[in-house]
Amino acid sequence: MPSRSSRTGHPRTARRGSADPLRIRRYRPGDRAFYARSIERLQDHLRALDRTGMVQRPPGFGARYARVALPLIRRYHGRILVAERDGRPVGFVAAYVRPRNRMRDLELRPGRHGFVMDLYVAPSVRGQGIGTALLRAAEGFLAERGCVRLFLDVFAPNGRAHSLYRRLGYTDFGILMTAAVARPRATDRSGRYSGRSSK
Repeated sequence: MPSRSSRTGHPRTARRGSADPLRIRRYRPGDRAFYARSIERLQDHLRALDRTGMVQRPPGFGARYARVALPLIRRYHGRILVAERDGRPVGFVAAYVRPRNRMRDLELRPGRHGFVMDLYVAPSVRGQGIGTALLRAAEGFLAERGCVRLFLDVFAPNGRAHSLYRRLGYTDFGILMTAAVARPRATDRSGRYSGRSSK
């Protein structure tokens, strides 16, 4: 069963061996710099894995992402949960209630759905169960919001994240694919291709 985060926002703690207790709490305004830096590190990780050359991280990416993501999370009744160890943030998860979509309502069984937008754990503390604890906390929060099913996206080359989610009970559902579109060749007045690329 997923662990439940408190409705009042009180933090929960978890212990793992002799390590300092892990505290999971709600995002605070003072976490914004940590959030932006973490988003940039996550983007750098995805860019390193990318084989298409599509993923980019322009200057100021983290701050720009925060300006878009934070209002979206609030609008859709979401929450960011921060993992803290020894008073220091070491990871976060962002999740919200998926807005209704008329086409999706036709295609999928009815029910309120949650979406896990981002999950990040600092490299220095990976492999210690922090990602699992964050995801379970997000599941608990979304269950309290009435969600009956959760969705999340996984970048295809990110095998480590994919393996984690499958171990925690998530199932593959859909695959997003991409291809470059070839530029059309120019045509002459008869409508035949001239063999030259159009400018």
